[in-house]
Amino acid sequence: MYFPYLRGRQYELIALRELVEKSALSERVIPIIEPVKLSSTLIKTIGRFSENGKKLALIINPQVGSFREELENESNTPLKEKFFAVVKSPFIIETHLFNAHSEQDLASMMEKGTRPDNIITICRNRDFVIKYGEIFTDIKPQFNLILDESVFRRRIKDNRVLLKDNFVKAARNKDYADNIDEYFSDDHIYYEDDGYKGFADYTVIGDEFTESGFAPHAVAIHIVYFDEEKHN
Repeated sequence: MYFPYLRGRQYELIALRELVEKSALSERVIPIIEPVKLSSTLIKTIGRFSENGKKLALIINPQVGSFREELENESNTPLKEKFFAVVKSPFIIETHLFNAHSEQDLASMMEKGTRPDNIITICRNRDFVIKYGEIFTDIKPQFNLILDESVFRRRIKDNRVLLKDNFVKAARNKDYADNIDEYFSDDHIYYEDDGYKGFADYTVIGDEFTESGFAPHAVAIHIVYFDEEKHN
């Protein structure tokens, strides 16, 4: 299984929506969205996945952007009601990012009827690995995204998904001209051999998140393709 990890910016959401509408998304791909804003585009994208019977992992405790603040703002009540309506779909998988408040957040989810084996967890910080074992003693999450480091592999052994940031980010767009073709990943070939149920990455955007954009002096278009050995 492949889990592309995307922040819920407008253009990423529109791209996902168009893939679903054109039936161009494989059954072996479950996109993960970390929403950064409460928007009609986000709601419409989630709805399209449900309508087309496609699975979508939605991070319900995003750590970047203004989504959580906007969700609590009473002036956003109409959008908030639409959001909570579309996420009730069985095709939307609640996804939790481990943080200092995970114990309370996950307990709240379970009290509301969420089964542990119907969620996805993401653990990117070694400080929270022990907390995972304390919370999930019997029933394990459906998938656990972890970094490929020994501290994570030793503590989180069930339904593991390899999470990597394979994108080499340049300081400026024009700097990509210095190396126009470079290796990206072979995780899709070896993830099962390494004991994982799937693999995940931040596509050709990378993990770094910036709140605001700007008009660049140069435009870079990143394309992933397979070489003769099926690497990309």
